Order: sequence, then C-alpha cells, then structure tokens
Amino acid sequence: MTTVAICDDHAMVRDALAGVLGMYPDMDVVGVAESRETLHQVIENSHPDVAVIDIRLGHDSGIDAAREMRVVSPETKVIMLTSFADDEYLVQAHDMGAYAFVLKSGTPDELVATVRSVASGNMLIEDADLNAA
Repeated sequence: MTTVAICDDHAMVRDALAGVLGMYPDMDVVGVAESRETLHQVIENSHPDVAVIDIRLGHDSGIDAAREMRVVSPETKVIMLTSFADDEYLVQAHDMGAYAFVLKSGTPDELVATVRSVASGNMLIEDADLNAA
C-alpha cells in the first residue's frame, strides 16, 4: 500500500486528485492540505510514502513547502504538480530533491503511474531533462 498526501491551494484539484488516487486499491490518500502550514500538519501526522505538491500555493511556494516537509519526513518522496511547463520550476524541483514533475494537463493514468514509480524509488527528473531546460 502506497500512502499519499496531496497539497494544492484549489479545493477542486485536491478533491479530484484524492478521488483519482483513492480509486486504486494499492493507494491510500492519508491527507490533503491547502497550504504550507496544513501540509506540515499532514506530513507530521502521517509520514506518507509520497507527497503530491502544487508548485504554486496561492502566493506561496510549493517548492519551499516541499523543502520544509522533507525536514519533518525525509523519507517522503516528492512529486511536484503544476499547470506551468516552466524550465526554472523543473530545475528548482530537482534541486530540492523532487522525484518527479507532473503537469496538471496530464491524464489520471499518468499521475497514478508516476506515483507508483516514485513510490518504488524511481527518480523521474533526469539530468537530461535539466540539460534540455
């Protein structure tokens, strides 16, 4: 069973992500958060295998939230989620230790496959991706 935490500042996105991941018997959404503060609480209480974190949390940074989360739960693997295919974000996500960078325009199947792969320890942000950025 892969435990997953979700952090996005939009309720509809949080609910949709939790609904998609919750449909799979090998995944358990252990918490949802809308901000850096609530993510910290979710992570501290559940220490999930994977955290899916929006790169922009309103006027806040999901990358900073992920960096802080890793102090509390260094074993939790991070997937950064975004609407923006921005090279700078990809580099920042890699530098903070994210395992993957997923676009919101992707499919639910792609998200599920990414969560499973990252939970297995696969780093999906490759140096080749960064060299192309």
